[in-house]
Amino acid sequence: WHCVLFPLVFVLGAAAGLYPLSVLYDHFGATVGLLNFGGLAFCALLYAKGLSRLGLRPSGPDAGSSGKGLLFDYYWGTELYPQLGGVDVKRFVNCRISMTYWMLAGVSFAAASHSRHGRLDPGLVLCAASQFVYLVKFFYWEIGYMRSIDIITDRAGFYETWGCLVWVPSIYTLHTRSMVQLPSGLSWPA
Repeated sequence: WHCVLFPLVFVLGAAAGLYPLSVLYDHFGATVGLLNFGGLAFCALLYAKGLSRLGLRPSGPDAGSSGKGLLFDYYWGTELYPQLGGVDVKRFVNCRISMTYWMLAGVSFAAASHSRHGRLDPGLVLCAASQFVYLVKFFYWEIGYMRSIDIITDRAGFYETWGCLVWVPSIYTLHTRSMVQLPSGLSWPA
């Protein structure tokens, strides 16, 4: 239901006048800056948690240093399945933040393109729609993804956590974001 509920709430919030539908495009730089800063700090918190520092306790017996130094442990992580307040950090960051942002970004970027150019760009709409369908499939198969080899073997450090918080919203949306400024030039069938 997540893949239906969040886009619906996002569109209804814009329809109610709480924000423009293009809000994710309009504030993209500030959003990525906040995610970057927050992601670096969050990775530091996870590092400390996995090493039982700052009064935080690891979530399981898999926690601890790799023995390869601070930078490696920060990059790779110190816990395989960290939890904060009973919430699975890897699942929350990956599925609820990064993939949800990617899904909503297509809608927001299409709205920004329409606002700038006075029409819906077919290339952007088709790109955003194909991403939306892919992400619906992702959320439908979410438990399978959480059992994939990279999730099973990668610890929650900079590599995995910062990558989901910053890399996915920045890079996976690059083509739809760039199409706002540079429309595809395609036309709708007559």
